[in-house]
Amino acid sequence: MIIKQPKWYMVTGRPGSGKTYWIRAHLRTIPQSMLHILDYNGNDYQEFKQADRCIAKVTEDIDDFLWRTYRKGNCVVVLGDCDSYIRVNEMSQIKKTFINTARNRGITCILDAKRVKNLPLDVRGRVNYSVIFQKTEDKDIQAHEEWACESKGFFNGLRKLRVGEHVVYDHDVSQLMKGRKVS
Repeated sequence: MIIKQPKWYMVTGRPGSGKTYWIRAHLRTIPQSMLHILDYNGNDYQEFKQADRCIAKVTEDIDDFLWRTYRKGNCVVVLGDCDSYIRVNEMSQIKKTFINTARNRGITCILDAKRVKNLPLDVRGRVNYSVIFQKTEDKDIQAHEEWACESKGFFNGLRKLRVGEHVVYDHDVSQLMKGRKVS
């Protein structure tokens, strides 16, 4: 898969399933001067020394990062562990603005989240592609099926994925694309 601008990608799966590895592999194909990374854990994206990399845990720092990248435009933004700080009841004005209009400013966004169901519908409505790694819990699989408007059981194959394996769902055409193991 090639990261295209200005599309939004949701990369989701269990911890240790290969999400961050997949994101890093794809970021290596993008000039670091275009990268803006919110590294919520502080250690997932250390190799990108030339990128605008922010380690933020408090709302003010996260909002400052989003505002800075929003003003710049025409860039690629990674929001690591975004389900930890983008929540329905905690949406600041800049988060709302970024989610609703960042694409208009040429911003490609890669959202890294363990659980899709924790994210507001506004966020999910902006996503073009879901890159889905292993899921085993019924409620996680059900959340993907509801979001994609697919029938019950459509994503049951997610249980069988191994570490590093994924599927890609194109929300623009409601189509499941075959994933591959990232090596």
